[in-house]
Amino acid sequence: MAFAVPVTLAALAVGKVRPLLAVVATGAVLLAASYAIEMSISGYQEARVSTERRISVAQIVENISSIVGQGGAQTEDTTQWRANWWRTIVDKTVHGPYFWTGRGFGVNLAVEDGLARANSERPLRSPHSAHMTILARAGVPGLVLWVAFLAAWFGTLLRAMVQAHSRGHTEWAALMLFIACYVSSCIINASFDVALEAPMQGIWFWCLIGFGIGTTMLYRYLLGQDEYEVGTGALKHAHE
Repeated sequence: MAFAVPVTLAALAVGKVRPLLAVVATGAVLLAASYAIEMSISGYQEARVSTERRISVAQIVENISSIVGQGGAQTEDTTQWRANWWRTIVDKTVHGPYFWTGRGFGVNLAVEDGLARANSERPLRSPHSAHMTILARAGVPGLVLWVAFLAAWFGTLLRAMVQAHSRGHTEWAALMLFIACYVSSCIINASFDVALEAPMQGIWFWCLIGFGIGTTMLYRYLLGQDEYEVGTGALKHAHE
């Protein structure tokens, strides 16, 4: 999802729908053929009732099926686990006593919600969703600020991208589209995994946020310089 959704949006934005459909169709045919061959020689169907994950085409199909709720035990169990914990967070925050303040950034949410494993040296802290983490720790006001920040960032970048495209500045528009899609990928991944809480993606996410802000500011500055030079040239020509 983190890969497919931004790529699809980018293809729609630049008018490359037909090449995208060709790639998707070719990939689907190859995936189906590989899956059929693997099923015929490995008997992977038995793994659908286990929690073991394998590096295989069948595992990819299993993961894709789980997106629409048709996965086996290994994927549906984790889906149900997330849904139950998220429901608990909503009940205690939106409909409970932590609406305004949340539970803070020090407590272990798994321990607070009774989901921590006994005798665990490193008990789980995150509900595998950055949005749910913010809701649980900062309350509804924190989640509202988070959503407002993302909306303002995307709105500013997309507005500048549209402006660049309308003025024929295709390279600027392409750069802004790339940044927007990259951040979208991070957010989609962070919606279902421990991503922004970890340095592997958290560092890159905030670097991209700053990159998007800097790109927008620089483009506006250069655009203002161009308009100033055009205006100065027009005044000079009128004076002559």
